[in-house]
Amino acid sequence: MVALKYEEFKKLQRLLKNISINLPMEEDAMDYLMVVISRYEKWPVKSIFLADNFFWKAILILGYCEPNEKLVEITLNKINECINILDYREYGNVIIRFLKNAETHGLINNFNVELIELFLKTEMKYLCNDKTESIMHISLVLQNAWLCQKYMHTYDDKETISQLLSDEGRMLCVKIYPYVGNACKNIIYETYKDWKLKRGNQDFDFYCSLVELGILVPNKNAEQEIFSYYKEQRKEAEIDKETMFILPTQNDNELIFHLVELYLKDCIIDTESLIKIAKERDIESALWLMDYENFDYDLFDINWVKLCSPRLLKEMSSSFSVKQNISKKFVDAYNMGKIDRDLLDVYFHYFAGVLDESNKDA
Repeated sequence: MVALKYEEFKKLQRLLKNISINLPMEEDAMDYLMVVISRYEKWPVKSIFLADNFFWKAILILGYCEPNEKLVEITLNKINECINILDYREYGNVIIRFLKNAETHGLINNFNVELIELFLKTEMKYLCNDKTESIMHISLVLQNAWLCQKYMHTYDDKETISQLLSDEGRMLCVKIYPYVGNACKNIIYETYKDWKLKRGNQDFDFYCSLVELGILVPNKNAEQEIFSYYKEQRKEAEIDKETMFILPTQNDNELIFHLVELYLKDCIIDTESLIKIAKERDIESALWLMDYENFDYDLFDINWVKLCSPRLLKEMSSSFSVKQNISKKFVDAYNMGKIDRDLLDVYFHYFAGVLDESNKDA
């Protein structure tokens, strides 16, 4: 546990992100993690001297090893006991990683999920008092809500949801819609079933989410509004570039991928316009997603699989030619040392073995 004592949190996080196997842990190391986590006490005021504390580094490590059920339960209890307002933002991804890892190893059950349910309820009530934070909590809320639903503790607090249905909290309410009970579903549906599109990226994303969930039906006029606005924004951006010396980071393709999601679910009416925009902007990953059967795999980047849901990856792997093309790219990346643990997990789960099969046939 030298790393726990001496490595800074961010450096340890970077180191662990690059490992491709479960972090090997001796029993005494597990015992040490249990001591660190169980003895942690809640500090009334966040201090810069506590930002790199043992507690969160211990939970970070639990996201990359094979923990035991007792340690998972102690950790969940302690998170509920000690988490403060700033921890949600600073360590949300650490909690998500820990929960995913525990679930992967079969350590979430119908008993300790009650602790996850408690954590979710606490977080949602906190967001009622600070709705502006809700966007930054979506990933953590969804992870908890999904686990609660899977283990028969579906979140269904309609009073809390009702308080989050404002502009600041609406995206969180829509994102959690598939994972809540009927009472919450009904109030979300009734609130947004007649919602009308206005101009602006936030409204466009919201429209896509409503269509994706079946709360709204696809609307060609709304699509044209989105495509038109997108083209105008691109023209303005090109003009601005000519008068600037330093260009800000551009991340304006997020909406396109939201539309691609609808395309894959047959929820886009004007498909030609979407494909045209993706081509004009050279968004190769979007073009691959929309036609992975006929895509030129010389242009393929293995990191694109991170855009895919398990369902889509399974669908892709059912096609021998697609599976073979993707597998070749994975092998090339592995040989060059350009592959991380998450990508390896995807490879072995969906695409491994196809090259051996093709060699036998040859």
